[in-house]
Amino acid sequence: MAVITLALMSGSAASAPLMTRAGSVGIPSDTELINLAAYTGVGLLFAVLLIPKCNVLSLGDKTARGLGVKVNLYKGLIAATGVPLCAAASSAVGITAFVGLLAPLGAERLLGANYAKLTPLSAILGAFTVSFADFLGRCVINKPFSMPVGIITVAVGGAIFIFLLKKSGKRV
Repeated sequence: MAVITLALMSGSAASAPLMTRAGSVGIPSDTELINLAAYTGVGLLFAVLLIPKCNVLSLGDKTARGLGVKVNLYKGLIAATGVPLCAAASSAVGITAFVGLLAPLGAERLLGANYAKLTPLSAILGAFTVSFADFLGRCVINKPFSMPVGIITVAVGGAIFIFLLKKSGKRV
């Protein structure tokens, strides 16, 4: 990430390809927007359908099996739902590290572990985080140039993640 930051700040000709790798928010083409909406819509539909199983799985594998849930099947379905959603988000914005970790963690701290409430709030917090990081990168930090949203999310998200690890008492 440091190499990308230095290349972007130097204004070299390699900045444009690196900008997309570091995460940037721009105006998508019509085709990109339609593809993104399709993947996201289908992924969110499956995610909503899996919410009750996620709540049961959060009780632990043994308890979920005791309640009649096919644990391995539903874990696979959850992964098969999450991967395309992450891919769609990454294709639209690029690499935005820590958003996928911190948004659900923040939502869980606010509302508890009920996935019916946690899922939409995680999506809203993630969107807000990326939008705010984009605002910081374009308008506040690197005026008159813009800094990619991925660099902002790494800096802020990494600091928050380290703070949370230190607060939990784990060694970093």
